Amino acid sequence: PPGFESKIIQHVPGFVGREWIFDAYNHWVEHEPKSRLFWIKAGPGVGKSAIAANLAHRQRNEIVATWFCDAKSNELNDPSKAIKSIAFQLAMRWDEYRLQLMRVLNLYSTASDESCDLQRKEIEKKSTHDLFHSLLVEPMADLRWCQRKLVIVIDALDEAGDEYGNNPITELIGNELRALPDWVGFVVTSRPEANVLDRLCSFKPIEIDAEEPRNLADLRSWYKEHLSIRADLKKLPDAEQQRIEDKLIKHSNGMFLYLKVVEEDLSEGSITITKLQHQLEFGLTGLPGLYGRYFDGFQDRFGNGYGESVKPLLRLLLAAGGPLPEDMACEALGWNSEKFLAYRNRLGSYVIEVSAGYELFHATLAEWLSIKLSGQFHLDETLGRQMLADMLFKEIASTESHLVRWSTPIQKWLPVWLPKLLQRDDPVLLTRLANILLDGGEATTARPIIERAVAILEKTRGPEHIDIAESLDTLAEVICCKAEDSNEDGGNIDTSAAEKILRRVLKIRETTFGPDHPDVGNSLVRLGNQLHRMRLYTDAEPLYRRSLAIAEGALDPDDATIAHRLSLLARTITKIGNYDAAEPLFRRALAITERAFGPENYRSIMRCNNLADLLCKKGNYSEAEPICRHALAINEKIRGFDRATKVSLNRLVKLLETQGHTDALWVEGRKQLDRFEESMGVDHADTIRIMHEFAVLLRRAGQLDKAESLQRESAARFIRVHGEDSLMAASTYSALGELLKLKGDLIESGTFLHKALAIRERELGADAKPTQLVRTRLEELDMLKMKPKKGKKSNSSLPA
Repeated sequence: PPGFESKIIQHVPGFVGREWIFDAYNHWVEHEPKSRLFWIKAGPGVGKSAIAANLAHRQRNEIVATWFCDAKSNELNDPSKAIKSIAFQLAMRWDEYRLQLMRVLNLYSTASDESCDLQRKEIEKKSTHDLFHSLLVEPMADLRWCQRKLVIVIDALDEAGDEYGNNPITELIGNELRALPDWVGFVVTSRPEANVLDRLCSFKPIEIDAEEPRNLADLRSWYKEHLSIRADLKKLPDAEQQRIEDKLIKHSNGMFLYLKVVEEDLSEGSITITKLQHQLEFGLTGLPGLYGRYFDGFQDRFGNGYGESVKPLLRLLLAAGGPLPEDMACEALGWNSEKFLAYRNRLGSYVIEVSAGYELFHATLAEWLSIKLSGQFHLDETLGRQMLADMLFKEIASTESHLVRWSTPIQKWLPVWLPKLLQRDDPVLLTRLANILLDGGEATTARPIIERAVAILEKTRGPEHIDIAESLDTLAEVICCKAEDSNEDGGNIDTSAAEKILRRVLKIRETTFGPDHPDVGNSLVRLGNQLHRMRLYTDAEPLYRRSLAIAEGALDPDDATIAHRLSLLARTITKIGNYDAAEPLFRRALAITERAFGPENYRSIMRCNNLADLLCKKGNYSEAEPICRHALAINEKIRGFDRATKVSLNRLVKLLETQGHTDALWVEGRKQLDRFEESMGVDHADTIRIMHEFAVLLRRAGQLDKAESLQRESAARFIRVHGEDSLMAASTYSALGELLKLKGDLIESGTFLHKALAIRERELGADAKPTQLVRTRLEELDMLKMKPKKGKKSNSSLPA
């Protein structure tokens, strides 16, 4: 039978790392007697065959047989030949097994050549199942292996599969392994391909994640031992040598084969160090040696069946801007899930599945498929990109923006592809794409797209045409969103541009439809909202009044649109300070909303909160409190303990504090804290923050003992989660120090304040506001320490 000593010897010299895998193997042998299979699963090029060969080389005492599958060899993928080879290797290593095997086969030292030929013919007739039992199971039935485990290594199981998804060697292991004695184990390696995964799904693999730190550390070790010692590399400056190493490790994506091909190509002269530097500079990762391997692999796997089977799917995977969702691929290709799975499985481990979909396993494969050196396997990604774009734009055109499928591809891929797409000059589709980008928080990306849509419409239909109004609305919203983002970053964008655009839209719609058209009402609302953002409340008020009048003239009195516009008007009047005028508007909005949606709808709760906030501003706490309690009860009933419920509960707690209801404050605050602990856990950041804030409320309400208990507990949790030298700990140290100062414990107060000061000086700097605040508190504390206590005579008049 075929032997594998040369295969093993090939992989032993220069082997580096992988000690963590060998440690896992030793643990399996020594401490997992009931486990029958040690399965090493990893993608292409990670070094599975090298691991298998080195295991066989290192562990000769217990590894008694090996078999290396090969996609190019029918013989090496034949389960019958594998069984006979394993039996032969066992017989050569173990006398007791050989004697038992001969007995099962009725062969003895006196057997004639004719008897041997007859038995050989009988063996050839046996099925794989019968052969496995007669050559392995029966001879071992009455034997005992005296060492740790008897181990058989089978490498590259995935290569034993055919184009129809059959893998007889994997089926043999999955079906027959448990028939052997429990002291027999198999080490197998494979790519994560369906013809292996489906049949070995009951076994848990040792999975090598190409990007995990241990694999990347092994890659660096291999690089330093094999590549960094090259004379042409060592001539370069140290910084350039390090840059090349870092780039190659990054481009390898955890694949040992990539670094090995770099070494081979440099040695053979197919690339030079200068060319390699140029490729790395421009982000290219392809190598002649690797391209050749891809060509051979595709030729073996697909042959002449490439075009009609996997090519359409591969083209989409190449073109996609990220992981390709299965349903998107099926819709673009007109396939059902069965057809997709069949073709995806034919691609094997050249394609990997991630949480968001499917993608090519390595960047070098995409580069090879994109260039003409790939010959009959070459793909035009432009064609695949347009296919995907057609489908995504169809989704945009036919679906409400908040309901679109594949929102990530729409937001991330289409803006990048747009300059080369057929849809680049369609203003309607551009406007809808910009709106979806806005919904996704991508205002910066949306702006050039919506500006292009506006420019196209102005050129083709004129600046005052009604079709331009929707695009201008979107442009104004983009400007406002960018302004909000900029303000968060400390920047400043002039939002008056948005106001001018919205006034232009209002004029276009008034001219086209007349002053009382519903679209005019919508424009009035958008312009009013913009003026409200700009804090021009007196300018916004008449716009809201006019939009309300249009709605009241066209709609049923209980229409939700009227309630919405009443709330907008009341909100603006509140900002002006006219609380008495705002109250009936809020009450009317609440009544309409409850009639339209019911009292337990989230819109009704929102209106309740608006009214309660206004009543608090008016000082009418006794009427605001039951409204707050009602909103909290409904939120808890219909939403559970979600964000809206937390806001309602916090609103009630602060209202109770304002009224000085200390007992009720404790009950509701404790309830809030208990709910956080129950739903999120005691050490969740929100739970600790709520405990800290509750302690501050209790301190302000004068409940110092309860506040101290909670503040100390929040400090302990902050330290447990973030560490005693974190900024989170500094905040609670500062609060605890302030609390202890109020209680008169000046010594311990100083201890906590000094801790807070040290952390903030180190993390934020001496001039930061939080640092200065703690320093001020310490100065106040020092003054209190100097102040004479009551009943004692001051010594301040004594000479120094």
